[in-house]
Amino acid sequence: MGKEKKREKSKDNFFIPELKIVWSWVRFLWVLPLLGIILVNSHIKWLDFTQLGPFGDFASGTLVPTLTFVSFLALLVTLRMQKEQLDIQKEEMQATRQEFIEQNKTLSIQRFENTFFQMVNLHHDIINSIVYDRIDNISGRASFQHLYDTFKKMYLRNMDKDFEFRGKTDLSKIRITYKPIYESNEDKLGHYFRNLYRILKFIDETDMSILNSEDKKNYIGIIRAQLSSYELGLIFYNSLSILGHNSLLLADKYNLFDNLNTSILISPTHKELFNNEASLYIKNSH
Repeated sequence: MGKEKKREKSKDNFFIPELKIVWSWVRFLWVLPLLGIILVNSHIKWLDFTQLGPFGDFASGTLVPTLTFVSFLALLVTLRMQKEQLDIQKEEMQATRQEFIEQNKTLSIQRFENTFFQMVNLHHDIINSIVYDRIDNISGRASFQHLYDTFKKMYLRNMDKDFEFRGKTDLSKIRITYKPIYESNEDKLGHYFRNLYRILKFIDETDMSILNSEDKKNYIGIIRAQLSSYELGLIFYNSLSILGHNSLLLADKYNLFDNLNTSILISPTHKELFNNEASLYIKNSH
């Protein structure tokens, strides 16, 4: 609004000093012939018109250069007015271009959000469609607690009864335990993890001209807020498995597990294991 007023004010005050000078000379030139007419038609007895010759010569001698000078001033004013008009047009074009960029960005954000929230709705639909146990009527979000508990119990049972298992690294133990859990529940988990990864990837790949890094973290935060503690725990161990390795980098990049309750983890050291694995993954990807 301020810029518009400034442009209007600039248009209304085109080189007023120069215009005043030009109009002063124009008025002066109008006065000369009028003065001659007055003198010719006057009846002043002491005035000898034969003595007006030098005045006429002076007037005619000064009129041409004066007109030339006035024309030159008028030309200068015209040129400067044209320059000012071009500058104003340039400013208006830049303002229009900036407005177009902002409108285009707004439309791009709206398109992004439409797609994003459709994907979030699909995420909820997938959760609601999961049936873990029809007999005990375990379905929806409650399924994740039972899936997570099954994974955790199997891990601890292997630690108690399998000597060879105990000798393996923590990462190997997680992968050995998680694989049969996933395979026996792929009909429940496959679609869920693929859609979640697709959402993270969609946010990550959105052009920086539409979403900056902070914006992307905010949208990841919206996703994180949809997840229960047991969902987050299962996603955590899925990202450490071979099956979910693709999501590891994005989960680390956007701090997906920052608010993960470590008390539900099999071991608190697994959080550090995730950080080390993510660092190694990043190093090997370069």
